[in-house]
Amino acid sequence: MSSSALLRIDTSKITSFETLLAELSALDSQLGRHQLGNFQTFNTAYHVVTAAIKRAAEANYFANPEFIEEFSVCFAQYYFQAVNDAASTKRALPAAWAKMLPSAHRPALPAFILLLMGANAHINYDLPLALSKTMGRAKPDDLLRDILRVDRLLMSSGREIIGTFDEANKLVAFVKRRGQFLYYRPIMYMILYWRILAWRNYKAIEKNGVTHNRHATQSLKIANRLLRIDVYLG
Repeated sequence: MSSSALLRIDTSKITSFETLLAELSALDSQLGRHQLGNFQTFNTAYHVVTAAIKRAAEANYFANPEFIEEFSVCFAQYYFQAVNDAASTKRALPAAWAKMLPSAHRPALPAFILLLMGANAHINYDLPLALSKTMGRAKPDDLLRDILRVDRLLMSSGREIIGTFDEANKLVAFVKRRGQFLYYRPIMYMILYWRILAWRNYKAIEKNGVTHNRHATQSLKIANRLLRIDVYLG
């Protein structure tokens, strides 16, 4: 990562699980200094899940661990590019990612909403594009089985993820503290559902071409719904 005043991730150097995890770790200490604190909760969760996937790949959990590593790197490039664009302000962010930026008209969002906002943008917007870019490099049946294995890793990482952040909202903090099952299960199941949507939107892109942008429309709608939840929490 550049040491200049402008945050800039050199994505060409991210080629493996090790370099991917190192960049996510470095970002943890950089985001707040570059007015990108809203990305923090998602970034930390991304590290937790990627570390779990790396361990599973090394333990031969996947049918095609080499491809899983290659795909994980490709998928992460979209996130790092969104961070670069958010930091530079010179390039337009995809709408779902733009909703992550702080707003003077909106108070600080609950951590679980920031987590879901990042997951929405990365899964519903980025994942269909990453699948379209890489699917031709592996047998579809093997990849689909491995995607389902990733889903199980996501669910098993839920408790660790929610342990990485606190909630400032008193009501949300109470639910998180006293009813963790009710708190994290809906979050994780929502993320799993979004992964199903992403697969469908990938198939639509494959059928209709890259001009098919249902993934962009859906990810923006979901981001707006998440922001409305914050209004109800007061």
